[in-house]
Amino acid sequence: MLQHPYVDKHYVPHVRRARASAHAHPSLRALLSDELDATAQLGFLIEFSALGVRLLRPVEDSLARGASVCLALGLDALGEELRRLGGQAAQRRLLLIDDLVQLAQLWREQVTSSGQRLDLAALVRRAPPANARHHAQVRGAAWAGELPLASLGVELELGQFAVSVGPKLIRACERKLGAQVFVGLSYLQARTDHAALGADGLLERLDDLLRAVPELGESIASAGAEALSAHVEVLGACISRGRHLIENDALEALGPTFDHGATAVAHTYME
Repeated sequence: MLQHPYVDKHYVPHVRRARASAHAHPSLRALLSDELDATAQLGFLIEFSALGVRLLRPVEDSLARGASVCLALGLDALGEELRRLGGQAAQRRLLLIDDLVQLAQLWREQVTSSGQRLDLAALVRRAPPANARHHAQVRGAAWAGELPLASLGVELELGQFAVSVGPKLIRACERKLGAQVFVGLSYLQARTDHAALGADGLLERLDDLLRAVPELGESIASAGAEALSAHVEVLGACISRGRHLIENDALEALGPTFDHGATAVAHTYME
C-alpha cells in the first residue's frame, strides 16, 4: 500500500517534469562535477551564502504569517508544520552568516595573495540578480491567497531537492576544496537534515488535504514546480557571480576584519 496515495495520484504527476529538469540542469551538473574548479566552487558558495542571507528573511516572515492564518482557521496540523518550517528557516539564516565569514576566510587563504578581504556586508547588500527576484516572487505568490495552500508545494519541492542534492553537493565541495570547507557548509548540512526530517510531515499534510480536495493537487504542484525551477536558476546566478568574484568591487585591500564584516551583515539583516 502506498504511504501517501493521494499525493502520488493527484500531485506527483504534475511535478515529474520539473524534478527531472532540475536534476539535469547544467548549473547543477557543473557544481557536482569537475566542470567548476576549486576557486569557482568556492566563489559559488560565497555568493550563495551572501544571497541566501538576503532572501531567507522574507521566507521566515511568510511562513510565520501562513502559520497564523492556518491556526486561526482551525488547520492546526498545517499551521504547526508551517511554524516549524519558519523556525528552521530562521536558524539557517544565522548559519548562512557564519558560513559567509568562514568561506571568506578560505577565499583569502586559498585565492588572494595580497591580503585582500571580502567586504561581506557589500556582498549581501548588492541587488539580487533577476532570477533571484523571480524566485522570491514565486515563493511570495504561494502565500498571497487567503489560505496559503500553494506553499505546501513550494516547501515540498525545495525540501526534496535539498535531500537529493545536498549530500552530493557537500561531497563535491569536499573533493574540490578539501575537508577545511566543512566550516562553511553548516547551512547546506542543516538544510539537508531539516528537509529529510520534515519530509514525512509535509507529505502527510498534503495527503490529508488531497484526500478531501483532490482537485487542488495540480495547482499546488504547479507552485512547487515553478519554485523548483526558479531555485535552480538561482544556483546558476551564484555560479556566474562566483566566477567573477575576484574581479568585482567586493574586494578591499584594507577592508574590515571578518568579525566586523559578520557583525555588519547581522546588523543589516537580523532586525
